[in-house]
Amino acid sequence: MAENMDSATALASKTRVSPASKVASPAPGPGEGTRSQVIIHVRFHPNGRVNTVNHRPDRVDPQDWFDLLCREAPSSYQALAGGRGVFRIQSNEFDAIWQANEA
Repeated sequence: MAENMDSATALASKTRVSPASKVASPAPGPGEGTRSQVIIHVRFHPNGRVNTVNHRPDRVDPQDWFDLLCREAPSSYQALAGGRGVFRIQSNEFDAIWQANEA
């Protein structure tokens, strides 16, 4: 049993992480850093119509916003289980779509 303890101690010392490598850079706060992607969540009714979509202009119907995103960024959509899906759109592309439909 002492041999098992010694090998476990030896393994732990070999895999131990130095304190310097544990220090992580702080996460950017609100308004800091750059956005690379905008993730838009979609929820569907059981009949296939769109229930909710986040990140949409107030005056645009959820189904219309989903249809527009499907036309403007078709390769960005990922279907998920449970009547859900997400769009992963580059931020500059999303900003252009938003500005064109906000006016």
